[in-house]
Amino acid sequence: MFLQALRRRMIYINDKRVILLLLSSSFWIIFWQMSFADTNDLGAGGRNASAPSLGLGLGPRGNGSSPLMPRAVGGACTPRHRVFFLKTHKCGSSTLQHLFLRYGKKHNLTFALPGSSNYLGSPQPFSPGMIPPSLRTRDGRFDMFLVHTRFHQRNAEKVMRERTAWVTMLREPASHFQSLWNFYGLRKHLKMNLSELVELPYAKANAKRRLNKFGLNMQMFDLGFDPTQVPSEDDLRAEFDKLNRRFDLVMILERFHESLVLLKHLLCWTTSDVAYLKINALGSRAKYNFTAEDKARVRALSTLDVALYDYFSKRFDDKVRHFGKTKMQWELEQLQKANDFLQRKCFGITELKDEKVLSLCKDLRAREKAFLNNMRRRQLRKIQKGLM
Repeated sequence: MFLQALRRRMIYINDKRVILLLLSSSFWIIFWQMSFADTNDLGAGGRNASAPSLGLGLGPRGNGSSPLMPRAVGGACTPRHRVFFLKTHKCGSSTLQHLFLRYGKKHNLTFALPGSSNYLGSPQPFSPGMIPPSLRTRDGRFDMFLVHTRFHQRNAEKVMRERTAWVTMLREPASHFQSLWNFYGLRKHLKMNLSELVELPYAKANAKRRLNKFGLNMQMFDLGFDPTQVPSEDDLRAEFDKLNRRFDLVMILERFHESLVLLKHLLCWTTSDVAYLKINALGSRAKYNFTAEDKARVRALSTLDVALYDYFSKRFDDKVRHFGKTKMQWELEQLQKANDFLQRKCFGITELKDEKVLSLCKDLRAREKAFLNNMRRRQLRKIQKGLM
């Protein structure tokens, strides 16, 4: 009876839902659920519009539910502005970094940054002292950490603010090493071809690293592990469980768009916030395509990365299954529309006149280092003025 009475007393006024609960015969308590979405996020009748937005932060928001940011009444959520992104090498990480930088610029967020380049640590594990004083905020904590590092959980937690979302991206190990091999010219720098490398014993092959970092089991290296050591199965599982407790979302490159949908909902962002243009493709570099035998032998020497990828692929499957097939398909369609829109607007033949779209396209077309340098200069000026 109570639920029937409640249903009879739910009304809508504009875009605000008013829920009236009859607690006694003499008075009402009114709970207002404010709509967190931009007015442009809504179509006729207040429903989420199915068409993509103009790439200016509009579009339906994700759910955003997490242990640190519980779901609001009725499923609404508050966008999360704090992100630690472990930028793993050659895992689509530059595209994601670009996406996060764009969001951080729009919302005037602070970034953990090196004085130059795109690294805070690696091969050394990260420590807070690696951030130069000129780029530190007053409290030494930041909204976003997006550059390459070698993960050290305790030290990373020291520089991040409360309620940070922790995310990273993994890639199938043989495909990953092929990308590393080509992008970083490992044949030249290791002074051996691939067939020679895979003939070496496990520890010796894994010790072969350009600049003491680029080599086999690179994803576990980025996560702070020693690739030359193979722990017991139980110890390895314990380490993976620890990472799983720390990271809210481990994305999978081979399922990039699904990963972006889950990211959108974790952070309660809009579709336009996670729309992208691809960054750092191999381009015209000479490329050696691994044979099936090459890939099998690389996997045999990548025990840690294979186990890591298998562990988190299963958890990714669970997240997608929980999200729902129909809902995921709809989200993927909206993301593709938003990506197509950006491609047409930023690389089409029509002259752009809207200043906001012009600014967005300029950021989207910026190369990784140029965009990062721009954000570094921006943060330096604000810190010098005492604004951060």
